Amino acid sequence: MDANALRVDLDVVAAAEELRRAGAASVVLAGASLGGAAVLAAATEIAPPVQGVIALAAPSIYGPVDPTAAVERSRVPTLFVSAGGDPLVDVTRTFYTSSPAPDKRLLIAPGSEHGAPVLEDPGTRAAVDAWISAHSQQ
Repeated sequence: MDANALRVDLDVVAAAEELRRAGAASVVLAGASLGGAAVLAAATEIAPPVQGVIALAAPSIYGPVDPTAAVERSRVPTLFVSAGGDPLVDVTRTFYTSSPAPDKRLLIAPGSEHGAPVLEDPGTRAAVDAWISAHSQQ
């Protein structure tokens, strides 16, 4: 198997580049679980920087994707989201604390869902939608 086969962060970088080639004026990355790890890892590799990142229950490492170092140096606006009962909630809190981004937010949603199902909560969905709106207008 190709060593980059599971490097989904590289797919995120390529997707952002393609969106910009197609004329996108702003790009906000969002991902859940492995996708959350991918968008966090990719955010520091995209130039010019994306307007924002939303990471839903991102693990600290998933196969070859390790977003920890990227989070620790990223200045990209980031919304870190996890359900309070998700086993990865402490990882989400650690990412938030270690991020030097001047524009960051921690959102602990109700429930114990992992990843995208956390968006089924209307308040969480509204907060994520508001983050996207605020950061795609820049």
